[in-house]
Amino acid sequence: MKRRQRIISIASLLSIMLGMALLGGSRGVMVPVLKRDFMITDSTIGTMFLISTLGYMTFTYVAGQLINRIGNKKLLQIGLATVVASFAVMFWSPNFIWFTLGYFINGAGNAFLILGVNMTTPLYAIAFQAALLNIIHGCYGLGSAFVQRLTGYFISNNISWRLMFLGFMVFHLIILVYVFFTSYPWPSQNRTEPTDLKRNSSKTLFTNKIVYLLIIALGFGLMGEHGINNWFVNYMKVGYGINENAGSVYLSLFFVLFTIGRFGGGFVLEKIGYMKGILGVQLISSAIYLAGIIMGVNGLALITGAGLLQAVVYPTIMITVPKLFPDNTAQAMAFISIGTSLINNLGHLLLGVLNDSIGVISSFYILPIWLLLSGGAVGLIYKLTRERKLKPGIS
Repeated sequence: MKRRQRIISIASLLSIMLGMALLGGSRGVMVPVLKRDFMITDSTIGTMFLISTLGYMTFTYVAGQLINRIGNKKLLQIGLATVVASFAVMFWSPNFIWFTLGYFINGAGNAFLILGVNMTTPLYAIAFQAALLNIIHGCYGLGSAFVQRLTGYFISNNISWRLMFLGFMVFHLIILVYVFFTSYPWPSQNRTEPTDLKRNSSKTLFTNKIVYLLIIALGFGLMGEHGINNWFVNYMKVGYGINENAGSVYLSLFFVLFTIGRFGGGFVLEKIGYMKGILGVQLISSAIYLAGIIMGVNGLALITGAGLLQAVVYPTIMITVPKLFPDNTAQAMAFISIGTSLINNLGHLLLGVLNDSIGVISSFYILPIWLLLSGGAVGLIYKLTRERKLKPGIS
């Protein structure tokens, strides 16, 4: 692939991640408004997130089966078209059932997009692939920081969230046209020779302990990001009486630091090793969250500071999958993504139930516990990859 084509191609992936942040980044700020407009509870919001994940999980499996047949470009196009349809449904939705259906469809579209992005990035013939994937996913943080502040402003000025969703739909239509005229590397010609661990058939993939450790590491690890994104504004409003506009400032700051971490953190982890670095990140982040919750309203700024560290968790762990499973990368990514989403969104459902039963402040203590579980799984992966002497940099 020529340099100009590569730049245009990578830019399209950056745009896709930016677009995905529009809904993902705004939903935490909109939780109190959705509860008011549809007259629902935190538990119902948690159920909606779970239903969205069912769409993501189901179609992640479908995407894993399709990508080797239709290629990454068509997969991205299908994903974008599906996301456009989801925003149309949510914009029109006359009640919460239709809104939740739109969320389900959005989860399905995101499954195609995320797998497409994660499968395409390692195919670029460049050094620092972990850094590149962190930068691409960093656009999610950049978009989140922007849309969270914008959503807070809209809500405080009584501007309908439906108008925002209409804008989200138009943005994805533009990206869909962009992708249509863009070329992508496929398939890779640069697969490394498999080791005893890497040589996995589809049958043995599901019995490989590292696959399940990756699921645990990502499933609980993503709560460090998604738990803040989805519940932090609600935590501040219900727990400390901070309105959505002021709360969105804290959440936006979290994702500003998150973006900085993604743009720069990948280069650091390339030097010190993927798993060793993520282990340290999860241990430190857990301590930060715990201290921030204990400090109450004075600890809100401390919690936002963890965004700098949490940024590198997902992209860095995902970039190891093609290195560990070069012969069936798509299937491994799909299976890991499904398991990750199941843990992650059962966690959101649990957090919603805990909010209603024991209060938002007490329930937030589960976040540092989840990060410790993630760190434990990463530590075991670190130990196994060192013992089996896998590709340098993973451990």
